[in-house]
Amino acid sequence: SITRALLLALLALCCLSGLAKCQMDYENYEGVFEAEEAASEQGLGGGDAEEEELGYDEEEFVGIEEATSWKAKRAAARPAAKAPAPAAKAEAPAPAEAEAQAPPAAPEAAAGQSFVDRMLAAARTRDWSQELCVAAVLVVYLGNFTYGKMENEAIAKRWLERYLSFYRQQFHLVGYGEARIIKEHHNLFSLTASGRQNCKGAVTELQLASRHDLLSVAWAFLHPQKDYLVMDVPLLQMEPFVAAAVKHSASAAFVEAHADIQQMAKHLSVGDLKDDFVLLADSSDVLSQLFGQEVASTMLDNVDLVEEIYVTDSHATLTESQLLHVKFVLPADLDRLEVLLRMAFYLVDAVPNVRLSRPALAKAKKVRQKAEALSSKELHLKRQEAAQQRKLEKEAEQKKKLARMSDEDAEKFLEKERKKQQRRKQAKQKMQVIMG
Repeated sequence: SITRALLLALLALCCLSGLAKCQMDYENYEGVFEAEEAASEQGLGGGDAEEEELGYDEEEFVGIEEATSWKAKRAAARPAAKAPAPAAKAEAPAPAEAEAQAPPAAPEAAAGQSFVDRMLAAARTRDWSQELCVAAVLVVYLGNFTYGKMENEAIAKRWLERYLSFYRQQFHLVGYGEARIIKEHHNLFSLTASGRQNCKGAVTELQLASRHDLLSVAWAFLHPQKDYLVMDVPLLQMEPFVAAAVKHSASAAFVEAHADIQQMAKHLSVGDLKDDFVLLADSSDVLSQLFGQEVASTMLDNVDLVEEIYVTDSHATLTESQLLHVKFVLPADLDRLEVLLRMAFYLVDAVPNVRLSRPALAKAKKVRQKAEALSSKELHLKRQEAAQQRKLEKEAEQKKKLARMSDEDAEKFLEKERKKQQRRKQAKQKMQVIMG
């Protein structure tokens, strides 16, 4: 937007002015350094000329200061003698000498000023460019934060006003009391609904761009961000299958994030969606039943808005293993989203009606048994590693305790631990006998 572009332009201008100020300070520092170096060289040359005029070398008098230091200390210990009164008719010094000998007089105006006046005078003469740059950056950051937060809230409010009645037609209960939509973060809003056939409810999230974050706004000029609508629907019943239609650009990340897709699904090129989406499923029968002609036509008509559609009976990360997941781009024209939401709820009712053939069903069950065994094995290995780690930590702690004990206390401690181990072994043997 124009406002955000102006804020970023102001920030860039402040940064450039700060860099220019640092460059000027560096050049001034170099000039002062060169001037001092030239003056020091000139002073060294003048000293050599003075030695030549006087006709002696300073090295001849090395050591005289140490030899006469006791005289100086003794003279300092004596009481100071009164200085003789100046002669009545002393010769007046030359004007140039008098001007050189006279100490610089403090200005009367500065002596008469108060502390506040001196601070104000110093503030008028000081260069405030760096402070102004920092203040401008803070103003730009706070302005962008407020503007971006309000813009995201306005988008969520417009979406809720447009689709609240639509959700009420699909579900019995929408939202929690008066707070229909919940603000999880400045760019994340969620709406929950329950009370519908073929599902336990739905959680709809508006994952908006981070308009409140100035760095994200600057990055968006190079890589534009999008607003998304993500809906998760826990299903009540379905056949054992996995199916997904994902955009080509996001397919690699999607497969990597879903273990069930890696273990059970395969890439299939069937139907009209293969040119615009990556299709993954157990078998082609699932895709033909799930993404029929009506669903495929809706997806192709809105191919710029559909990101992914995913149905699984073996979701690993959520408590509900049977799940329908859809992700759509949130358009500026919110009316375009209605046909996609209707398609999503059509899939909620279509998934329980998908039927697998006998060979496909047997294969799906076999694959899931294998995946479950592999998952149980991995879980068992993780538990063994955790138990071994706890054992090593306990042994290290025991060694530290023994190092702090005396020999007698250490023997008592080890004897006590041995008795504990014997009691545990005996209890374990009794349990084996009882179970046998």
